[in-house]
Amino acid sequence: MRPPVLRRSAAARQLSEAARRMAEEFTEYGRRLLAHDGADPADFVPRPIDLQGQDDIGRAGEAIEEVRREAVRVAGEQAVLRRATTQLSRRTLGVVQRQLALISELEERETDQDRLASLFGLDHLAVRVRRLAESALALNGVETYHRWTHPIPLVNVLRAAAYEVADHRRVELSGVPPLDVVEPVVSDLVHLLAELLENATSFSSPQTRVALSGQQLPDGRVLVEIEDRGIGLSRFDMEDINQRLAEPPEVDLAVSHRMGLFLVGRLARRHGIRVQVRPSGSGGTTALVMVPAHAVERGRAHAASGGLATDVG
Repeated sequence: MRPPVLRRSAAARQLSEAARRMAEEFTEYGRRLLAHDGADPADFVPRPIDLQGQDDIGRAGEAIEEVRREAVRVAGEQAVLRRATTQLSRRTLGVVQRQLALISELEERETDQDRLASLFGLDHLAVRVRRLAESALALNGVETYHRWTHPIPLVNVLRAAAYEVADHRRVELSGVPPLDVVEPVVSDLVHLLAELLENATSFSSPQTRVALSGQQLPDGRVLVEIEDRGIGLSRFDMEDINQRLAEPPEVDLAVSHRMGLFLVGRLARRHGIRVQVRPSGSGGTTALVMVPAHAVERGRAHAASGGLATDVG
């Protein structure tokens, strides 16, 4: 008969191995759920932990089993909720797209300037709702379908991003090189810039402008700058934001307080775009968006002169 100490040592090793195996199995299960590959909570049947007895080791084994069952249940519920919100967001996106198409038709036929102005207002609201639906999809790790089938002039991409902002008339566009953005990048770049512009207009005085500009670097990359004249950020906040932009965390309660920045980081990672914030010369904040060379190509767009980015349909 083995001494009690040896039996407990063997059981402890078995318990440790069972916990390690459970962690690996559950990590893989969580990855499949987040990857939207059709994984079903019912498909996850972990190997049971076979630790019997009334001593501490046996009770620990039972506790691990209980924790595992509860974790699988919660993960399954979250997966169901994530799929439901994804489906709802996709349906919302489809409805908004049809709404925008209808508004565009009405705008083309309208000759009364007052009614046309009202239609432009409806169009602007619908565009912002579309961004909210796309944000919900991005939070769930789903790529939105691409609305473009051909490259789009960079100046139009910047104008479209400004138009998705509530206070879009404060955005001043200048110095855009005659380049096109390739179609797979357009939607996410518009969304990314819109989130940064929303922050810039929200955290600066309504009486100030937000500068939006772009330039092509010698290596082919494009640097887009967004500069506000707000109250600025502390060094600690700036370091924290840049860290989150470089390595977007998983969605949790802390992320919910800076959801826009989380979305920017996630959208940027898809296309190799780099985003950083730094103090601006005016005392506010400048967001730097580095678009890789492979995302742009020489186009027929003309460099934009100073003006407000309001002429976007």
